[in-house]
Amino acid sequence: MKKLSLLLAGIVLASLSVIALKETSKTTILKSYRALTADSNDAQELFNKGLKELGQENWSAALTCFQKAKEKNPQSADVWFQLGYCYDELGRYQDAVEAYKQAIRIKLDFAEAHYGLGNVYGELDRHQDAIEAYKQAIRIKPDDANAHSDLGLNYGMLGRYQDAVEACKQVIRIKPDDAKAHSDLGLNYGMLGRYQDAVEAYKQAIRIKPDFAEAHYFLGLTYGILGRHQDAVEAYKQAIRIKPDLAEAHCNLGVTYGELGRHQDAIEAYKQAIRIKPDFAEAHCNLGVTYGELGRHQDAIEAYKQAIRIKPDLAEAHNGLGNAYKDLDRYQDAVEAYKQAIRIKPDFAEAHNNLGNAYGELDRYQDAVEAYKQAIRIKLDDTEAHNNLGIAYGKLDRYQDAVEAYKQAIRIKPDDAKAHSDLGLNYGMLGRYQDAVETYMQTIRIKPDLAEAHNNLGNVYGELGRYQDKIEACKQVIRIKPDDAEAHYNLGDAYGKLGRWQDAVEAFKQAIRIKPDLAEAHSGLGVIYLITGDKDSALEEYKILKTLDAEQANELFNLIYK
Repeated sequence: MKKLSLLLAGIVLASLSVIALKETSKTTILKSYRALTADSNDAQELFNKGLKELGQENWSAALTCFQKAKEKNPQSADVWFQLGYCYDELGRYQDAVEAYKQAIRIKLDFAEAHYGLGNVYGELDRHQDAIEAYKQAIRIKPDDANAHSDLGLNYGMLGRYQDAVEACKQVIRIKPDDAKAHSDLGLNYGMLGRYQDAVEAYKQAIRIKPDFAEAHYFLGLTYGILGRHQDAVEAYKQAIRIKPDLAEAHCNLGVTYGELGRHQDAIEAYKQAIRIKPDFAEAHCNLGVTYGELGRHQDAIEAYKQAIRIKPDLAEAHNGLGNAYKDLDRYQDAVEAYKQAIRIKPDFAEAHNNLGNAYGELDRYQDAVEAYKQAIRIKLDDTEAHNNLGIAYGKLDRYQDAVEAYKQAIRIKPDDAKAHSDLGLNYGMLGRYQDAVETYMQTIRIKPDLAEAHNNLGNVYGELGRYQDKIEACKQVIRIKPDDAEAHYNLGDAYGKLGRWQDAVEAFKQAIRIKPDLAEAHSGLGVIYLITGDKDSALEEYKILKTLDAEQANELFNLIYK
């Protein structure tokens, strides 16, 4: 969730950069054309008056002037151009398209009109048309850096990042000290996964313009993707020093603090982002994640609810809310939250997986199976979902299905010790003890100190009558977990099977020292006392056993008095 939020914050800032770029481009057009004059003397005064209104950003007044000038001289490309500009500023994009096109019909090599047309197509999300318009502008004026820049922007909007890279390089060729062009180059390198190249591009932007807050911000974002979290912290802090109200930088500083385990610092960073931008849903969501990591689940719930109030369709917030409910054992509430996340974002594999976990806590294992299957359909290589599917199948006594699920998890992640261990457990449930032995041994090769695997291996050895091997497995468990009472009990049981009565007595006693209420150990000890002729000691164990487990006590009593 944190990574998603980090990317969301990056997209927010990228969108702001796009808007700023378009505004800059329009201003450039206006300045370039203050000197233009209409082709008719009768229209001259109206044209000049329109330019004056433009300079004061009186768009409607300027439009009226240019419309009247057009009536006086409909063949003036300059008038049609300025009409297009005014329409664009007023949000009348289709009218702007027609005006720029008319300017181009009158004057085919009117580079600025092609460029303005590209800007309007961009506003209409007609990015391919925008690309063609910018290309025409560049054909006429090859060294128009703005046209190359906006061409790159529209390539990026279509996911054509390599083409965008080439466009940025053209801007840099024309204007080597254009810091924004270097920053845009970094952004496109990042979209191509060329993160080290992105780092170098952002650094170059910063060398040119040290107070370029957005370049520092994107550098931090890239360092985070590379796992260079301390470098990311410094980059975000620098962005904040330059631009203290850059909420996205505070938010992603919080993300990075979280990656470093500095959760309290993360909370403060998210709160600062929220102080600057109270409706910053992603910051509220990330705050919820961090509260959850600190075990402050009720605070997490409030943070997620605030994110949802601001942005009801933020699937990650609903998913996080489900996690918080689950941590508080409010499983039905968790189910509803996960379902809402899925309604918003049907291909949200993590939410399907979490829904399965919540169903499992409610003993709704068939529902859990369906949820895990959906997670896997969305994300075939999700080892966690395959493992969880195996667990759910096991709960339904569908051991062969569980075996297949664990095998799939292992195909994806061959060194997943837990998957191997659970596979062995299900082999055991199917009576495939030799397969279970081999699987547990593989588990131990991957993770030698996994006590659970040694314990289960010992149990399977017991099923195979290989009691000496069981003894060695139990000793391994005790080496790893000296206070594991059950392991001492199992060791005593194996000794008993081999007739090593005194060793069995010591093992059972040790189990009882660790866990005095372990009924099985008292029962086993009582049986050994009987076998070795110590009936009085057996009766003492019976008396203790009566207070722990009546059924086992009766069994021991029957053995004593048979």
